[in-house]
Formats: sequence, C-alpha cells, structure tokens
Amino acid sequence: MKNEIALRYLLLRHIKSFEERTPKSIFAEVAKSLHVTVDNEFYIVTWQIAGMQKSKRFLRTDFQFYRRGDLNKEKHSIQEDLFTSNDAIGRSFALETLDIRTTDQIKKDENARKDIRYAILEHLIFVLILVSVGGIGYGSGLVLICILVAEYLQNGSLYSTILFIVFAFVAQGAAVVGAVIYGILQFLNPESIGRKLRVTLNFGVLTIVVLLWSIGWSPQFRFTWYFFIALLIAFIIAGFRSLFYIHNRLMPLVLPFVCAGFILDGKSMAAVFGLIFSLASTLRVVYFYGSSANRVGKNTH
Repeated sequence: MKNEIALRYLLLRHIKSFEERTPKSIFAEVAKSLHVTVDNEFYIVTWQIAGMQKSKRFLRTDFQFYRRGDLNKEKHSIQEDLFTSNDAIGRSFALETLDIRTTDQIKKDENARKDIRYAILEHLIFVLILVSVGGIGYGSGLVLICILVAEYLQNGSLYSTILFIVFAFVAQGAAVVGAVIYGILQFLNPESIGRKLRVTLNFGVLTIVVLLWSIGWSPQFRFTWYFFIALLIAFIIAGFRSLFYIHNRLMPLVLPFVCAGFILDGKSMAAVFGLIFSLASTLRVVYFYGSSANRVGKNTH
C-alpha cells in the first residue's frame, strides 16, 4: 500500500508543477480524481479529465521507492539524485495527462476572451467620456462604439470600414482622419483577404466627406492649427503603442487619430479627453507588456 501512496504523491507533485499552465477546472478535476492501484505486475493509474475517464499502466519495476541510501553508494550519481527515473516518468505522465499543448491553447483562448471583454469595456468608457464630456453627441457615439466593437467580429475590419462611411455623415473630420489612417494600417492587418477592398473603401470616405462638404452637409469640418498639434500627439501615442501591440486589432492605433479629427468637427474637448484616454490606455498596455515579460523571464530561469 505504501508504494501506491508514494506513486500518487509523485504524480501529483509533477502535475502540480504545471498548475499555472493548466485551466483551474482541468487541474482540479485531474488532481482530485487521480487514483493508483497495484496488482502483481503493474501500477494502474486512473484519472478523469473533461468528464472522461482515463487510465494508464506502469510496470512495477519502472519505479523505485524506499531504497536505502546507505547501500551501494558507489552506484549513486549526483545526476540520479537531482533527477531520478521516477521524476522523468512523473513529468512525462503529467504532460500527457494534462495534455499541456491542448491546455496551453485553452488557457490562451480564455485569456484572449478576457482581453476582448476588457477591451470592449474600455471602448465603452472611452465613448461615454467623449459623449458626456467631449460633446460629440449620441449619434456619433453610437456609430463610434459600433466601429470599435465590430472589429472583434469575423471579417470585422470590413464592417468597421463600412461603418466609417456612416460615421462621415455625423462627424466628418473624425471620420476622414480615422478612415485614412485605418486604410493605411490595413497593410499591417494579417487578414489579407479583402485588403484592397478595405483600403479602397477607407480612402473612399475622403471622397464622401468632400462631397458632403460641397453640398453644405451639416456638421461641416473646418481646419485649425490646433488640429496639427493633436495630429502630432496622435502619431506619438500610436507609434509608442505599436511597439508593444500585436496588430490583429488596429482600432486602438486609430483611436488617437479619430480624437484629433474631432478638432476639425469643432469638438476640441472630445479631442483633449480622447487623447488623454488613449495615452492612459497605451501606458496600461506598456505596463502589462512589461509585467508579462518579467513573468516569462522568471519562468525561463
């Protein structure tokens, strides 16, 4: 009976070493269900994962327990003490049992979903600030939040591009600046299918704005030198963020330019608060990137 207990402890110890790489539900299920029995020839290990019962057999001779350390000392090596055959089998079992490659992807997907939820919440706060303090109006706010959220959908870049066309009818300056930058950044978008269409439509917003301006569509945009200052700040924020950002979502890089564009619509407060918020969001990304790098560094040493 002692050997079964020792083997279970050994396997649990190695499973525990991969706890951070495993979803909590899977780790708890495997750890709680792990059971070891023995017959004349084999250890029989059983466990449960994702509701499925699993089992594996080991020869009793695969493991050595309770060996006296004062016998045959000349046969012992430092390497054997540091990493025994028991540990090698235990580690291999843990990797197989937890299906680390699969659970890594599951954890990655879970983190991605959390990131998306957090980003959408951040977008909602951003737009609420622009509506309540920046005075962009409910119509502009509604279209802007749709542009931001649409990018998370399948073919979302195309949907966001189309919504920029709608945006031009309620905020010409913000729409044209944002659309032109979004069109340029499409070349960073890993989604190559439909790229030419997205680029064409985004630059088409400029044509639409010119037509609306020519027929006196209200509200009209107007140039001011403050715009060029805001544009420079937007370039700095977006450029800095791009150093720490994976370009599968482009709107966080575009938002500072949209904010600068609000100056052309006479919404200076929207530009100021929007750029401040964009800067704060960028600093959060930089902090998160640094924390993640430190964790990885610690795990690799």
